Amino acid sequence: MAVLRPDDAGPEAADALDRLVGVCWHTDPMLGGRGWQFRYEPNVIKQIEERMADIEPGEARHRVLAEVQEYFAGPGFKITAWPANARQVPESADLQVVLCEDESLARTICALADDSDPQAPIPRRFQNAILAVAARPGALNVATERAKRLLAAEAIGREHRTDDQILKRPEAQAALRVVQRRGGKAAIVYRRRLASDAQEDLAERLDRVAAVSPLAYTAGARLLREAVRAAEGPKTQLRSGPFHALDADWGARVACYALVASGLKNAGGLGRAAENLRLSDGAEAAWWFGLLDDGRALRAVRALRILVEAVA
Repeated sequence: MAVLRPDDAGPEAADALDRLVGVCWHTDPMLGGRGWQFRYEPNVIKQIEERMADIEPGEARHRVLAEVQEYFAGPGFKITAWPANARQVPESADLQVVLCEDESLARTICALADDSDPQAPIPRRFQNAILAVAARPGALNVATERAKRLLAAEAIGREHRTDDQILKRPEAQAALRVVQRRGGKAAIVYRRRLASDAQEDLAERLDRVAAVSPLAYTAGARLLREAVRAAEGPKTQLRSGPFHALDADWGARVACYALVASGLKNAGGLGRAAENLRLSDGAEAAWWFGLLDDGRALRAVRALRILVEAVA
């Protein structure tokens, strides 16, 4: 810790901040480019880290292979992409490029036209007209991990493009988004708030409150369904993808349920918590949500779990 006069300070502080904003989870730019601020809510870096857990490795790998295939595509030669064996690559006197997932297969394809019979492999005739490209295993793994980040960022971007419709509705003080997870349907709860602490900046956004696990989603389905129908009509179905509007009372109930249910694995307790919150007073739920959101979350969550019978 040191104290410096403005004329003593060099570029170190600015350089340090430039590095931190690329990795910190709670640093956000201020509107108008006036600087940076620390926020309680996680920024997009943290959101991407959390969303990456929902991206299947196969999906990310497929994205990498598709990008590679597009990069090598061109009119100068024929592309054979991702064959499983040498037999799938035809003999040809014309130049062809073969994209392979590993180096051993690439070498085999360049040398052999058919390796289906290990005892009698058939050599390839036009070996000077074929080029096989394969990534090193480490490089492919790095690319797959980056593709997971990209897919997570794209999913978050789609959410932010669709939340504009919710923000146009002044009665929608919160929102629920149903998502598909490996364990089944789940949900994410958002609340409406100002995008900046500065009073002159009145732009609003939806901030993530908490996620509802597949188990908690199933146990609290009645609560979530009634919350959405109170704002969107009695025939509304909980569909994956779009944001569902929640009014102030139901938004507080659902937000409390999401925070109470976080980490719990007892379906019976989750069901009791959801039912008690469904029947609770909206103003009381809003009061509890205020406690959960002002830094006293740990004790407040424990107390509310006992009150709504989520735990014994």
